[in-house]
Amino acid sequence: MSVKSTYNFVPAPTEEEVFKPEWANQVSHDIPFSDGESGEIEIKITAQTPIFIRNGHSKADKEIFDNFKAGKLTSPTKEENAAIERYLEFSNIEINGKKEYFIPGSSLKGMFRNVLEIMSFSRMSQVQSERIFTLRDMNNKQYSNNEIRNTRTGWLTKQNDIWSIQDCDSDRVRIESITKKFGIPNFDDLSSKEKYEQCKITSFNKEFDFEFDCTIPKTGDVYNITNGKTEKSGCLVMFGAMQNKKYEYIFQSPNKDSKTFELVNQDIVKRIQDIENELDKSLWKHFFDMKVYSIPVFYKLNDSKEKKVIHFGFSKLYKLNNTLYLKELEPLKSYFDENKKRTKYELKYDLASLIFGHTQDEALKGRVMIGHAVSTNSITQLTKEERVLGSPKPSFYPAYLVQPKNINQNGINYKTYLDKDAILKGFKRYPLHQNLKKGTSGDNENIATQFIPLKSGTLFICKVRFQNLRRIELGALLSSIVFHNTIDAFHSLGSGKPYGFGKIKTEILNSSKKFEEALSEFEYQMNLHTNSKLTNKSNWLLTENIRELFALTQTSSDINENLLVYPILENKDESNKQRKNQFNNVKKDNLSISKYSEMNGIASTKSLLSEDIEIKKQEEFQQRLSLYEKLILEATNLLQKGDFDAAITCVDKAETNCPDEVSHFELKRQIEKAISIRKQENDALQTQQAIEQSRLESNKVPLSEKIGKLDKFPTIFGNVKTWMKLNSIESLENSDIEVLTNKLVAVYTKMKPNEQKTWSDLRKWSDLSKIIGDKETQKIFDDLI
Repeated sequence: MSVKSTYNFVPAPTEEEVFKPEWANQVSHDIPFSDGESGEIEIKITAQTPIFIRNGHSKADKEIFDNFKAGKLTSPTKEENAAIERYLEFSNIEINGKKEYFIPGSSLKGMFRNVLEIMSFSRMSQVQSERIFTLRDMNNKQYSNNEIRNTRTGWLTKQNDIWSIQDCDSDRVRIESITKKFGIPNFDDLSSKEKYEQCKITSFNKEFDFEFDCTIPKTGDVYNITNGKTEKSGCLVMFGAMQNKKYEYIFQSPNKDSKTFELVNQDIVKRIQDIENELDKSLWKHFFDMKVYSIPVFYKLNDSKEKKVIHFGFSKLYKLNNTLYLKELEPLKSYFDENKKRTKYELKYDLASLIFGHTQDEALKGRVMIGHAVSTNSITQLTKEERVLGSPKPSFYPAYLVQPKNINQNGINYKTYLDKDAILKGFKRYPLHQNLKKGTSGDNENIATQFIPLKSGTLFICKVRFQNLRRIELGALLSSIVFHNTIDAFHSLGSGKPYGFGKIKTEILNSSKKFEEALSEFEYQMNLHTNSKLTNKSNWLLTENIRELFALTQTSSDINENLLVYPILENKDESNKQRKNQFNNVKKDNLSISKYSEMNGIASTKSLLSEDIEIKKQEEFQQRLSLYEKLILEATNLLQKGDFDAAITCVDKAETNCPDEVSHFELKRQIEKAISIRKQENDALQTQQAIEQSRLESNKVPLSEKIGKLDKFPTIFGNVKTWMKLNSIESLENSDIEVLTNKLVAVYTKMKPNEQKTWSDLRKWSDLSKIIGDKETQKIFDDLI
C-alpha cells in the first residue's frame, strides 16, 4: 500500500546514465554551429483548473495583509486595501488603468527546465545538495532500539581546534520546582533557548542547589531545585518542549578526573552546525552567542576498543547529527565524485545546462529566452481560496528515499539519512487532480494562506526565443513543452498544486516541419543513449524515467484521487489515540511511496521517429564514426612519430565526432603525458644549460679572485684546475704562479702544526703537479717546507 501523498517522484540518472552531448565544450555565443537553429516558438497555455501565481508585492504589503487576516486591521485605508489586493492577486501589471495578468517567464523557464532535465537524462542539479536532515523518530527501530540507547551525558569542549566530550554524571530535576523557583507559568511551552533566557542563565559557571525527592525505577534519582544550601549541587540543563515532559537535568560540572572522549570524526560538529543554522531558536547558536565554551550534551559511544563519540545532541532523545548530506547520497554522490575526477577536457555539461545555462564551475549563458505569458481572456474568481501551502519536508524518509520491499520482514528496515547506500527518490513532481481539493480538517488556519486565482479556461500566449540550438537541442526544448506530443499530458504550475490548482495544457501554435524533425532527432539521440548507457537497456520512451514522468502528466484516476492528500498530523476522526498522527502511521504500517505508474497507470506514448529520419541519422552516424576512426588513427601515428602538437590537434577534431564521448580520452591522456614529459625534458635541459653558463661566467675572473676566499689546499688545487679548463689555459703564466704561491703560503702559515706536518710529504702535492708540472710544484714545496 502506498503512502498518502500530494507528490511523487521520477527517478534521476546516476552520473554514468547522464547524457552529456559531445558538442558540450563547443557552445559559443559568438561562433554559431554550422547546423545551429535560431527562431521562436509561440505557445498557447490553457488553464485546465484555476491557477494562481502570486503578484509581486513588498514586505510591507505582506505585513498589512497579515494584520488584516489576524483581525488587527479592522478599518483599512485606501492604501492598505490596495496592499491587501496586491498580495492576494494573480501576477499582473497595470496598463492604462487595466490589469494585465501574466505568467512570469521565470516560472515557465523553471517548469520547462525541470521537464527537460528528466527527459534528457540530465543531472538532478536543482537540489540543495548541502542540506542535511536529522533523525529523531521513535517509530524507527534503528533509532529507538539502537542509536539512542545507552546514551551518556557530558560537556562538549574545544581545545586547539579539536572538539571532544568530557563525561559527567547527571540526574533529573522536576519541572514543577523550576517553574516555582523562577516564576515561569508557561514553562512547558517554551523552547530550550527561551527557558535559559527566562531563567536568566547565561553560562554554566553558576551551580544551583537541589534537594532529593525520590528514586524512580528506570529513571533514577529525581530532585527539586531549591533556594537553600544542600548536599547536591550542579548545573541546570534544560531542553525544549515535549508532550508530557516532567523533568529537566542536573549536570555535574566537568572535573579533571572525568574521562574525555574524542569524536569519531570532527565533521559531526559541522553537521550539527548546519542542522541548527536552519532553526529559528537554535540552542547551539544561543550557546555561542552567550560565549558558552563548555556545552552540555547527551552522546553515544561506538562499540570499538577505542571508545569514540559517534553522535551527540541537546536532549535525552536528541536528533542524530551523524546523518548524511544530500550530496553524499546517490545519485548526487555520483555527480560530486565524478566532478572531482574530471579534467578540463572532460568537463561535460548535461543537455539541460547546455540549453538553459549553468552558474556552477565555469558559468555558461543559456541560449533560450522565455517571455512572459500574457493572458488574453483572464477572469478572476470572485471568492478567495485558502490553503496551507507549506512545502513537504524531505526529512520524511518513507517518501523521499527509495525503500526496500517488505520492510520489517526478515530484518529489512527503512532506509534513512543514516544509510550510506540510501538513494534519493529523484525529481519531485505533483500529480494532476481531477478537481480542486479543499484543505483538510486538520489544517492550521494560522498558517493557511489566502489567494485569488484566475478561473479555469484562462488562456495565455507566450513566445520562446532560441539562439544557435542544434537540431537535437531544439527537439529537446520542444519535447519538454508538449511532452513529446503525448496525448492529454499536462504541466502543473504555480501555487496550490497539491490541491489541484495550476493544471495547464501547452500547445505550439507555429508548428512546422522543422519542429517535427527536431522532435524526431531528439528521440533518436535519446534512444542511442538509453540503449548504450543504461543498465536496463531499452528505447527512451520505455525507460522507467520517462514512463514515470509521463504517468505524472496524466490526470489521476478515480481510485488514485483519494491518495492525493496530505497525511494529517492530528486526525480528529480517528478514535485510536495512537493512530491520530497519520505520518507516524506510515512508519508503523511499514509503508513507502509507490511508483506513480503503478498507482495511476502508464501514459499512452507514441514514437515520433520516422523511417527517413532513422536512415538519415544512421548514415550521419556512420560518416562521423568513419571520420572519427580516421582522425584517431592519424593521431596515433603522429604520437608515435613524436609530433605531439599535431597529434593533440587531431584528437580535438576527432572529439567533435566521438560516438560515445570517451573513446579518445586514453589516447588524449597519452599525448598529454608525452607533451608533459617533453616539456620536463626541455625544462631540465634549459636548467642544465643555465647552470653550465653560470659556471662559465663564474670562471671568467682573474685567478686571484677565483681562489681568493679559499682556505684548503685540495679546494685550491681543484679550483685552479677548473679555472684553467674553462678558460682554455694550458699552463700558468709566471704572474699566476706567483698568485698561487702567495695564496698557498698564506694558507700554510695558518695551518696547525699537525696539518703542516701532513703537507711536508711531497706526494701529497701530486694533484698540483698534474696542473702546473713537477718543476713548479717542487719550487713551491721547497719555498714552504
